Amino acid sequence: MFYSNIVILIGNLLIYAYSVAVNNDKTIETFFVDQTLLRDTLSMSLLGAVGQIFVFLTISLFDNYKLSIVTTSRKCLSVLVSAFMFDHKFTTV
Repeated sequence: MFYSNIVILIGNLLIYAYSVAVNNDKTIETFFVDQTLLRDTLSMSLLGAVGQIFVFLTISLFDNYKLSIVTTSRKCLSVLVSAFMFDHKFTTV
């Protein structure tokens, strides 16, 4: 997993370097100017990494079946919490 992430990182860096050279992309400048964007991106990255640790821990302690139950339950709870927090309505359309 680590090596595949390194390969993807290098690939993304090459694509971004091409985009900067050809299209004069200003994404990095915007990213570091907007502190809210920087904070949100770093917190999402950290939470994603912690989530992956829990996935690997669950697989090593239990089996894939229990992992699928845990991840499906988590996603259902996320949808419900989001619906209540942002006052979304469920419809039958």
